Amino acid sequence: MSEVCVPESTRRLTMTTRCQVESILAQQDDRLLVIVRPRLAQGSAKILKLCHRLQRLGQNSCNDVMMVLQVNPENVCASVNGGSPRYTNQPVGYMTNEQGSTTSGIPVAAEIRGTILVHYVPDLLSLGLAAGCEVQSQSLRELVSGLPFPIGLRNNSGVPIDAIKSSAEQHQCFGITKLGQLAVISTAGNAHAFTVLPGNSDLIDQTLPQIRKGGGELQQTSSWRSIVIDCSYETPTDIPRNAAVLAHVAALLQNGETSLTGIVVEADITGERRTSNIGTDWASVEATIEELSACVRARRAIVKARKDAGHCYC
Repeated sequence: MSEVCVPESTRRLTMTTRCQVESILAQQDDRLLVIVRPRLAQGSAKILKLCHRLQRLGQNSCNDVMMVLQVNPENVCASVNGGSPRYTNQPVGYMTNEQGSTTSGIPVAAEIRGTILVHYVPDLLSLGLAAGCEVQSQSLRELVSGLPFPIGLRNNSGVPIDAIKSSAEQHQCFGITKLGQLAVISTAGNAHAFTVLPGNSDLIDQTLPQIRKGGGELQQTSSWRSIVIDCSYETPTDIPRNAAVLAHVAALLQNGETSLTGIVVEADITGERRTSNIGTDWASVEATIEELSACVRARRAIVKARKDAGHCYC
């Protein structure tokens, strides 16, 4: 087995942006986390193009939003060419490629599928997302408890209290050592698990009161009050409701809602537009991020006014 070294620039970017994500989820940083998910059919060249576009857009909105590019750990493919690491034709490879998202300053998230592959790329990730079908899995919760970055737990029925509690606890479970060997490992617990809801306005409205009531049993976690809305989510009936959900999220932000700390949007820079989703072409994505930036500024003003008036609203 060959060891592929992570460039120091990538390591610094990952560690810095992890801390920033944690601060946003803990509501210590009032920016909005925007996770950009490329369309599945896009190749590596288009992913790299998307990185550069996100970097340019981020320069204008960095005070209001923090953008993260989502990829999948299955797409990591490393080979050794003349003693130097080379990532071939895979989106995650651009994280460590000198012409990739490290240079662009774009942090990377990944969807956690299974319990093995993620052990090989933790140094490259600033954020993780767990599929909804796996949130109830104890092995997934044990995995999350040992990962060094925040993890979003998708759930279709509000805050996944049991999953967040379990992820924050210490466990002994099967894992991968630094030598790539299977072993029983001890985890320290992950206090940065948070809720990811599908794009459903009714579910959002039902979950927010649950957050405001408080969660004594979740106080040991720093991100339990955070909700990230997945506006790239498609319902089984393929109903194009995401535009309405996005408008609902914007309205909540403009009204000062602080529990909404992030959103997932899909980007397609091929020039095509999906009929089953909101506009995912680059012009639509750019307009969405600009609108969300304005909403964050409005929320910031409302929160400041509340503090000046001596009110606390969580």
